[in-house]
Amino acid sequence: MSPWSGLARRLRDSRARLSSTVNGRWRVVNTTREGRLQAFDDPVFHGGPGTTLEMRQFSRTALIRHLEQAGFTRIRIADEPCATSGIAWPQPFSVPMVAYAQ
Repeated sequence: MSPWSGLARRLRDSRARLSSTVNGRWRVVNTTREGRLQAFDDPVFHGGPGTTLEMRQFSRTALIRHLEQAGFTRIRIADEPCATSGIAWPQPFSVPMVAYAQ
């Protein structure tokens, strides 16, 4: 979860395919619904190169807005540290969220 506002969509089409590397650099090749080929150099991966491709990056503001639009009435971001349990959040992202519906 990004602290910045908005929602960045890395690839809008789920038919993206990853080719191994081109000149030692990763590349994602995507075919749009219209059949047009797209190539994206230096994609972002979770877990290291060639593992899970990052498709979207949500901001805190956008994620809360989407949860509210989906009918959740109470949203809690659990970003408080708990030193006695060894819990610390050095960055303002990738923190737990809880959303309650009625």
